[in-house]
Amino acid sequence: MISLNFRSVTDEIFALTALRAAVIGSGPDNFPPVLSRDNLPALRVAVRAAFAILVTHLTPYVEDSSIDDGSVAASPYDPRQEMTLMIDFGDHTASMTNGSMMVLKRYLEHLLALTVLEKAYLPVDAAIAAEQAAQASALIPAVIRTLDPANSPALLRPSYI
Repeated sequence: MISLNFRSVTDEIFALTALRAAVIGSGPDNFPPVLSRDNLPALRVAVRAAFAILVTHLTPYVEDSSIDDGSVAASPYDPRQEMTLMIDFGDHTASMTNGSMMVLKRYLEHLLALTVLEKAYLPVDAAIAAEQAAQASALIPAVIRTLDPANSPALLRPSYI
């Protein structure tokens, strides 16, 4: 089971929007604006939605997944509240090293960030939203190649009759 880190996802979102602003400049004429911790309540909802999209894209490889419903905590938008985003690929990751699992985890968190940015940018800049969507679409096949049994060493399973 891989536990995706909400903070890693939002830190990447903040970094990507800050880098974009640094390159194109900031000010009222430059959109979209930099996202910050002030946006965490909205990002909590958006990351949950992006996680559902990600699990759907990877359905043939997903043995189980878990996501909190967002209302369990006393204050569901409180940034101090942990968010559960877990995905289990079962035997598809059984032979992966810890290092490979960390790379896969980071890849999945990156996909979540790109998906959130695509949805956030769509109303203000369709070109940037399309760029984020294209990057995410290009990464999904790489994740699938990682999880595909044809690309992994054969697993021997005992069979009892």
